[in-house]
Amino acid sequence: MTSSSLRFPARQGSGYAHTSNTPYPFKKPRPGQRGSGMVEFSLIVLPLILSSVGAIELTHWFYVRQAVSSALVTAAKAGSTHHAHPSSIARAFTQGVTSLQAQNWHIQIRSPSAAVFHDFPANIGNTKHHPTIGNSYQREQHQQALEKGWVEGAGPQSGETIFQANTLALRLSYPYNALVPGFSALA
Repeated sequence: MTSSSLRFPARQGSGYAHTSNTPYPFKKPRPGQRGSGMVEFSLIVLPLILSSVGAIELTHWFYVRQAVSSALVTAAKAGSTHHAHPSSIARAFTQGVTSLQAQNWHIQIRSPSAAVFHDFPANIGNTKHHPTIGNSYQREQHQQALEKGWVEGAGPQSGETIFQANTLALRLSYPYNALVPGFSALA
């Protein structure tokens, strides 16, 4: 007797039919359950696709946010070394976001204000066209402001001290373009 001629009897009522031609027993689907797998798949696939696309969009948003933040820090460094000159800030920011093909961005210099340059002018080199603020010996400059009678060392036009005048604060407005249509409204 060879192994191919062996037949195993099927159990009564179990739904299993096993012969030597079929290596694994398969359960016969019940007549009332046909197509239920397709319905279950249809119910699951849409939320699964939406959550996957949402995860990709969220990842892209975080990437853009980090790249723009890094470019803004680079622009602030350039601005702090060039006495808050707007063109040096814009040039450094543009170089930082070249991979994003950035458009319609706007950087606002919140501090120092124009009045600070009149309160704490610095005479360094050839700076006739670009006003500057002295950033060395700030403690001594503050002491001189107190000796001039300025209240708490704050300048009469700006109302800021030399320490506040040497703080560069930038505000960036940057429109985010979503990868997936419809997600722009959420950003």
